Amino acid sequence: MKVVVLTGPESSGKSFLAQRLQQRFGGLVVGEYVRHFIERERRDTCLADIPAIARGQLGWEDAARAREPALLILDTHLLSNILWSRTLFGDCPAWL
Repeated sequence: MKVVVLTGPESSGKSFLAQRLQQRFGGLVVGEYVRHFIERERRDTCLADIPAIARGQLGWEDAARAREPALLILDTHLLSNILWSRTLFGDCPAWL
């Protein structure tokens, strides 16, 4: 399995690029769990939410890997969770 990881700031076109890559090369796209989290919770996130967001992202990635696609396209990465956590809250869970 080949894995493509897209990173970059918010609204920089990662989701658009992920869809275009999938259209061109096939494979499976894993979206940003944080978007799902925010839509579900309907509130701003806080530092205490970071572990749930990271675990949710990992869960989505694990489920996609279990399907054994030839190409896995990740619309985000835990590195983004780390950077946002440190930028927004000045801290990040050590396990990340």
